[in-house]
Amino acid sequence: MGQNLSLSEKFADTSKATLAPWDRNADIILGIAWACSLYGIGMIWCAIALLRPYFAFSDR
Repeated sequence: MGQNLSLSEKFADTSKATLAPWDRNADIILGIAWACSLYGIGMIWCAIALLRPYFAFSDR
């Protein structure tokens, strides 16, 4: 802890580093694609859960 306080050489401050515009757009598109994929998987999973009682084998 505190080991960088005694450095004599300068180092780059990356606290204001931002994504390039094309990377930002790609990240937004990737996030939307993941959200849509998870939404679709959830819809399929819920539909199967709702329909399972009607198509389950019964011992009657």
